[in-house]
Amino acid sequence: MQSPARTTLDVSSLLDIVVCRKDSHCMAHVVQPTHHVADHDLVTWSMTTSAQKTPRHMMSYKFLCLKKVNWAKFEANLQHSELFIQPVVTADEFAVQLHQITSKLLDVHCPLQERRRLASSRRDYRWLSAAAKDAKRERRRLERKWQSTQRVDHYVAYRKSCHVAIKAIVDSRG
Repeated sequence: MQSPARTTLDVSSLLDIVVCRKDSHCMAHVVQPTHHVADHDLVTWSMTTSAQKTPRHMMSYKFLCLKKVNWAKFEANLQHSELFIQPVVTADEFAVQLHQITSKLLDVHCPLQERRRLASSRRDYRWLSAAAKDAKRERRRLERKWQSTQRVDHYVAYRKSCHVAIKAIVDSRG
């Protein structure tokens, strides 16, 4: 910065600190006079965002949509399968038969689906249980209430909900 940002009758000083990376070339500093309305002049700067973003990659994943399964039909098909009609004798053969039949039935009732999407830079919270998500929403609601009122009882309720939310998150991880 070349010109002072604060000017009085006996003092003329530069701005103390503008923080940016040492090797950054993205800031252009400008001091605009306030025409003696205040003893500080207006300091503005423009930033260029020519830095390259990290490239996002396509992510593909496979899943079974278990929410759409008619479990009554699945159970009926399972009871009419070879697993119940002609079970094998040994435990190892039964394990193989169980795996084969349940895999075939799952392919019928909820086939394996594949999706592709751009990988997100945000963290994925699909693994959270419904209870954990509800606890986080309640914690955030109570935090907003406390911040708007600044009352001690709202703060206490908010802090208690923080502990509940943490416990719910830990429990959902297993």
